[in-house]
Amino acid sequence: MRKLLLAAALLGCMGFGHGGGTPNPPRAIVLGITNYTTDVASPASPVFTFTHVVNAAATYTVVAFNLSTVDSTVNTITSVTLGGQAMTMRGTVGLNQTHTSHIYSLANPPTGSKSIVITATFNDVNTRAGIAATAIDLMGVSTVGTATTGDSNGTTASVSVASSNMGLVVNATGVDNNPTVATVGTGSTQRQNQIYAQSSRIGLVGTTEARGTPIVPTWSFDGAASWRMVAVSFNP
Repeated sequence: MRKLLLAAALLGCMGFGHGGGTPNPPRAIVLGITNYTTDVASPASPVFTFTHVVNAAATYTVVAFNLSTVDSTVNTITSVTLGGQAMTMRGTVGLNQTHTSHIYSLANPPTGSKSIVITATFNDVNTRAGIAATAIDLMGVSTVGTATTGDSNGTTASVSVASSNMGLVVNATGVDNNPTVATVGTGSTQRQNQIYAQSSRIGLVGTTEARGTPIVPTWSFDGAASWRMVAVSFNP
């Protein structure tokens, strides 16, 4: 009898349900995050570096960030690296504007404490600048969807993203026109909500667990705002 009970317990740990031994479907989950913000009056160079401890079980590390400038426009993101390895750009919105949003990722990332380095190009290197970035470790991800972007005005920001039933959507959203409060929508988890002191803009990062498709990550604001959002699905 003890052997039978032990066997049943082991099957449960391996992810088999009670109905016919069917394994539970894989799903993308968040293992850990690191938030980074800085807001400087005159960066000597547009290079931003922070440390992230990559979980040993991560299959992907995602870096979602918003970059805001006052006296210049952001021409391009030159590179994003994790532990010296180049990350892949998955989506961007707002280039050649004063507020841009970006998502980068790296499959099978190096584990442990690693530096993330974001290098940008500005029209004026003496511009005031702020950045809100979030590094997110994911487990159970094998495919990455195509980016969806939005760029509009109003009190609500949202886009519709194709995703698998067990996937997860990461979004980065930048907000102008000085709203003071941003609230994440139902079904999403707020990862970053930062107001830039230099430019009175908001940088936001959120994740949404997929329970169907499409997924609609949403933010609402306490006043009309000009917003830009990029969202990408990460799927089993």
